[in-house]
Amino acid sequence: MNSAYTNNDNLLHYATITASLLNCINQIAVEKDNSLAFYLSDLVFLASERANTLVTMLDMGKEGQHV
Repeated sequence: MNSAYTNNDNLLHYATITASLLNCINQIAVEKDNSLAFYLSDLVFLASERANTLVTMLDMGKEGQHV
């Protein structure tokens, strides 16, 4: 695992990893090989949870504190 993925200590990093997850979802969705399509709904759920957490973090104005 990439060491960049082991620490979610600020909003920018959290947002970057969430964007990376969304990109992964997009890549799986457009692949002609559907062997990973089974996981799309779970990945979308995780991405939406991360996005909601990010919005909450931004609304609270507290960097580094996860809900």
